[in-house]
Amino acid sequence: MYKTVISCEHAGNWIPAKYKKLFRSQKELLNSHKGFDAGSIKIYSELIKVFGEFHILNKVSRLLVDANRSLESNDLFSEISKELPEQDKAELVRDYYIPFRSNVEDWIGSRIKEGFKILHFSIHTFTPVLNKKVRNADVGLLYDPKRESEKKFCTIWKRELKESAPEMAVRFNYPYKGTADGFTKYLRDAFPDDIYTGIELEVNQKLFESKTAQTKTVKAIVDSIQNTYEKFKN
Repeated sequence: MYKTVISCEHAGNWIPAKYKKLFRSQKELLNSHKGFDAGSIKIYSELIKVFGEFHILNKVSRLLVDANRSLESNDLFSEISKELPEQDKAELVRDYYIPFRSNVEDWIGSRIKEGFKILHFSIHTFTPVLNKKVRNADVGLLYDPKRESEKKFCTIWKRELKESAPEMAVRFNYPYKGTADGFTKYLRDAFPDDIYTGIELEVNQKLFESKTAQTKTVKAIVDSIQNTYEKFKN
């Protein structure tokens, strides 16, 4: 039997008071795709109504500390927060990064000890254009092709998404590889394939530019996950 986890690593662009002085002239940057994943909280909020025995979101901007990067990553801190003293960076990790990730990892570990398997959805969105290059997908399903449970789920999910919204361009491991540095990769290293299934959802931010498109997108995603889950667990 599965227990589901919904996480949203880049839900907001909140800056704690201690660090606001760093971003006094960076409002545009904070509101850009570098500051947070626009639209991700919309998906998260609807998905937890249906799934998520455990769900958690991170509102601290990735420009301060990136909850979806490993501690060894060069992208853990942004070009702005990298200039902070080492003590401040250690405090950011202690106060915001570790609590978020430990809450998820500890919950998963406890459920596994109880005999459950885990299905984890990490919710993200991506900018339509990066470095002047247009991304040619609406939805990306990121997973590790070597893990059979993830491959199975994403294969079914892509089919269900195409049935829910035929006009959507759905791609595997796009615009990033599912094996790239991220929270799901970290958890795969901690838990085996037959127990932990971790999938990162990436949705094009252009689908949130109008209320109509946003509603349609979120509904297609939630409906398709429900249908996929019923087929996957059997």
